[in-house]
Amino acid sequence: MTEATEQDSPAMKRERSPSFPYIDLGTAIEHLEKIYTVAKMNEVRFADTADAWGMTATSGSLMRYVAALGQFDLIDTSGSGDKKRIKVSALGRRILEDNRPGVRENLCSEAALLPKLVRGLFLGEDNMPHWGKDRPSDSIAESSLKFDLGFGNDAARRFLMVYDATIKHVVDTATASNGVDNVGDMALESQKQQPDFKVETMHSHPHDAPSKKQLPVDIEGALNDIDFQNAGKGKIKISAVLDSEGLDILEKKIAAFRMLIN
Repeated sequence: MTEATEQDSPAMKRERSPSFPYIDLGTAIEHLEKIYTVAKMNEVRFADTADAWGMTATSGSLMRYVAALGQFDLIDTSGSGDKKRIKVSALGRRILEDNRPGVRENLCSEAALLPKLVRGLFLGEDNMPHWGKDRPSDSIAESSLKFDLGFGNDAARRFLMVYDATIKHVVDTATASNGVDNVGDMALESQKQQPDFKVETMHSHPHDAPSKKQLPVDIEGALNDIDFQNAGKGKIKISAVLDSEGLDILEKKIAAFRMLIN
């Protein structure tokens, strides 16, 4: 999209396209794994994130990629400016670490429908067309994005690529697996090596043998980790310990949960 010049009148300036993930879910998970390999569940600076991705800290792509991972709820962010940090989210960790049959597929399905535009078009929410997995041809879909949703030409084409690759992860409601059993952070403890470079940590996770003194840390680690399992007959069982932030996370996941049980 070209930038408006000083001679352009306000009426001639093109509107910014709606926000959507710059990369698809599969690509986002690949970049998430690179962060997790070097930082685990520790907070990491943007400069270190750029290094893990082979980018520069001033790259425009860095911000777009980070934003995309955030839209899929694969990372949490804190701070601002030079002090901004990111860390792998509870959902992101389970996608990378939980290898039980059907679990990762359901978690990816959940993540795929978290971005507003992807969810809206897939499910037909918020007065958007109901595309599902059988969207219209490129020409018709691009016209709908441009004239109904305010996309520019380039953004419309990129969104279709992101949409097509992302919805491949959505589990069909008729063939959804038995769901995800409740599991705590200790069950997902990774055996991968610790970071080669120093990163600032939010919580300490000692590797000594478990003891009663470590119990509060384990409980804290499970905070806002929302687990679910199919209870059969159109029902779903949700297990979580939530604070106010966790309630916001749960609210975003409701649409995905509803799709799994319908």
